[in-house]
Amino acid sequence: MGSVPDPNYGFHIPAEELSDHFMDTVLTDEEVQINRKSKVDHSWYGRMPFPDPVDRPARTVMATQTGVSRETLVLEWEREGSKVYRRPTIREAASFQTFPITYQFWGRTAETRYKLVGNAVPPVLAGAVARAIARKMGRPSPAAPIVTTHTTLRPPPVKVSRRRDGTALQRYPADRKFRDHLPGSRSRGFRVDLDNLGGDEAFGKRAGGPHPIVWTARLYAGSGKHLARVTLTLDQALEQFNSCLLTEDQVKRARRFRTELEEKVGPALPDSRSLQEVWAGGGPQGRNGPVQVLSRLARAVDE
Repeated sequence: MGSVPDPNYGFHIPAEELSDHFMDTVLTDEEVQINRKSKVDHSWYGRMPFPDPVDRPARTVMATQTGVSRETLVLEWEREGSKVYRRPTIREAASFQTFPITYQFWGRTAETRYKLVGNAVPPVLAGAVARAIARKMGRPSPAAPIVTTHTTLRPPPVKVSRRRDGTALQRYPADRKFRDHLPGSRSRGFRVDLDNLGGDEAFGKRAGGPHPIVWTARLYAGSGKHLARVTLTLDQALEQFNSCLLTEDQVKRARRFRTELEEKVGPALPDSRSLQEVWAGGGPQGRNGPVQVLSRLARAVDE
């Protein structure tokens, strides 16, 4: 099988001795969509690269490696001739943290081993601190890291749980929260959000006890202390929309847009219960979830 080089320390080991690397960490289409949007079009944070560049130092390796987080490290990969996106393997994350490839992480699940990597102080940083302390105390320190270049004791392999269709299996609470803006709606201090955080009286009170799952579209204007939030009905939104029409061409386009909403978009939208079920991980992949709903609405707006 050949040998594998250590990217930090320069030695090689036989490929069959490399642990915590041969696992499927490819993201689902929905995870890719959420990750890309949270990095390049976040509701209020700045832009981040997607995917992560491999010719620059890695960002912080988080202890909790999820598929749908702005902090998720995402790598571009090629599988069977097609471009896919994936999370780093445990071994790759450990190398980002400057662990030698012979260092072993013992945990019953992949999630546990990711936590061991993310919670650790990077060895290069720990070594620099130790050398500084040694110099302060007038004691000698090794000129180079002392690294074990082979290992005979390795933990059993672990894998990321997958569905029968091969996509990542994620378990979420039934009341999983969602909040994101309509793609392309951020303009001059305005944006339109879709969320399931409850009515206005329950908005933001996540610790205030359970409330019925209600999906709501909200219009935001301003920023900081001057941020205003308005919940509009469809009729109110259309009334505001129509008041901005100045030319005959704009009126015609508005009519086409309303027809698109009423005849194509509206009938395809799931009800509140079904939308929440999909977002919580129930049902088959590819069904209409909030991410797909926002994408569908954005396409209607663009057209």
